[in-house]
Amino acid sequence: MQGDLTTPERHLRGWLIAHAIWSAILACTYLAGGDTSALGFMPNSFSKDVLFVGLSVVAAADVRRFGGLALVVAAGYVALVIGQGAVLIWGGAPAMDVPVVGEVSATAALLAWMAID
Repeated sequence: MQGDLTTPERHLRGWLIAHAIWSAILACTYLAGGDTSALGFMPNSFSKDVLFVGLSVVAAADVRRFGGLALVVAAGYVALVIGQGAVLIWGGAPAMDVPVVGEVSATAALLAWMAID
């Protein structure tokens, strides 16, 4: 049962819960933002974060049984970084307008995004 979790299991559970909350916030902001300028960006980003929420919630609910799903979430982030790297290599992204900061080059935005991911 979940009552006798080890310290690493409790930490993993906490990180999974935090990740589920963060991913839910991101999913909601994609919908609220309504950015349809790039075909597929909003629905794909929304579905990715909803999937991250689901995986994290299931894993956190029974960390001993499903904690390995954290590796699936990590693989998702590896795939994101690979995709971002591909965009940098092909170099076709436009500059981004970042609130408070202003216009930021696609390269700077992608490198920052990769670091966060």
